[in-house]
Amino acid sequence: MMIDEKKSDNILNMNSREKINNYIKGKSDKKKFLYSPNWGCYYPGYFLGKKWLSEVTLEEQVDVALEFKFDLIHNVFRDVFIENIEPLKWKISEKIETDKRRVIRRYFDTPFGRLENETTELPDNGCTLTKSPIKKEEDYKKLSYYVKLIREYAEDLGREVTRVRRVIGDRAAFTVIVSNPFEGFFLVPREDPIYHEIEWPEAFVAFMQEAHETEKKIIEVALKNGTDGIFLGSVGTEMISPRIFEEYFLTASTELCELTEGLGGWSNYHVCGCGKKWIDSGYVNSIKPTVYESFSLPPTGDITDFRIARKAIDKRIVSKGHINLNLLKNGTPEEVSVETKKSILSMKGFRHIISTNCQILHGTPKENLEAMYDAYCDLIK
Repeated sequence: MMIDEKKSDNILNMNSREKINNYIKGKSDKKKFLYSPNWGCYYPGYFLGKKWLSEVTLEEQVDVALEFKFDLIHNVFRDVFIENIEPLKWKISEKIETDKRRVIRRYFDTPFGRLENETTELPDNGCTLTKSPIKKEEDYKKLSYYVKLIREYAEDLGREVTRVRRVIGDRAAFTVIVSNPFEGFFLVPREDPIYHEIEWPEAFVAFMQEAHETEKKIIEVALKNGTDGIFLGSVGTEMISPRIFEEYFLTASTELCELTEGLGGWSNYHVCGCGKKWIDSGYVNSIKPTVYESFSLPPTGDITDFRIARKAIDKRIVSKGHINLNLLKNGTPEEVSVETKKSILSMKGFRHIISTNCQILHGTPKENLEAMYDAYCDLIK
């Protein structure tokens, strides 16, 4: 079964950045589907044989994506820009590396005292924050100082964004990953803010206000200097405390998405797993991101009927996702092909990005990625 869709020479000759932007902004009428698996350092690290995924460069991530012939939406953490600005750098106090782990301890001095944190990286498994800089209420004053300081270096941030744009070129669309203020600026373990909001409400709310203003400044600077949009998401707070989520997360996320679109960019909102819950609760239509992901089947998601779920969200929102990471890693090429075609056919009539429900996993056979792409090509001829 074929989808009646003709490729125009203009679409075929577009670079990936232009193609993605036109599609997401509704300027590309003839190409009703876009193929862009979720991407990061996991699979490129595996493909290139890297032990430590933190050593995979932005350029290598783009190069490996092009190897598999898809149009890449390259989501880049805003820390990539911040960490190259000397006054904003955290200094390394200790680095321990063994065959099984790499531990880095850092500190940042403020007028209110020193902030300290620790990250642990496992081989083939990325980097995880294991020790928070927030150990007592007074530490939020230090962290507030740090996030406010970032706003003073807006010009430097702009130069760093421009540098990354030059590295990526027009080979990919480029978003900056920003945080909701409740996420502790990605410096506080995700479960901690739940307790901090209860125990130290004044200090925590004051920090969130500073963090939110800084994220807005980062968005403004990033869009002015070469990014196409922003990437943000949920960390499961809506399941732990609906009150906290609706009071802090929902409002701030909506404001960041509105700011981005008002400045001519687009927003990509990511939810790992509970996509149906988000749709049924009305959260998706409330935030109104330009792109919403991930549409995902069980066991890694909770959407069993993609077409019903898609009809429930605002038609102006571009949906993204479908392909189960477990299937992609452990299934056969034939099974991947069948699932990819199901995804395309179930979304006929909607703007949808054929994708995975999260980053392609380390160890996924390249034959399965090729099967996914071939199935996509078969249905859009």
